Amino acid sequence: VRVLIYSFLLQFAVILNYFLAAKSLGINLNLTAFIFIVPVVTIIAMVPISIGGIGIRENTLVFIITAMGVGSEQAAICALLIFLMLIFIGIIGGITYSVRPNYIKHSTTKKLSNSKS
Repeated sequence: VRVLIYSFLLQFAVILNYFLAAKSLGINLNLTAFIFIVPVVTIIAMVPISIGGIGIRENTLVFIITAMGVGSEQAAICALLIFLMLIFIGIIGGITYSVRPNYIKHSTTKKLSNSKS
């Protein structure tokens, strides 16, 4: 049950990220709209058409929020802002992972090698 709660919290954080990015650009869509927009964009981005959904995610977001009355330039900037935030978070995660203490690296490797046996 706890994992399910964490999953919902993570998904809500992603929705809030999209919502706040849009608000920062002056896009006046409410949070409820993003509760429906973000899952659709995420699912479509998972279709294996491009590497990591790059381009698909942004075009889908632009298409949906433009259909909701947002200008195409604002929609495109919003999509690019969200993409840049995803890249930035990924870089921070990669750096954090690479500089973690050695004892964590060794215990993870040890667990992986034991599970293969």
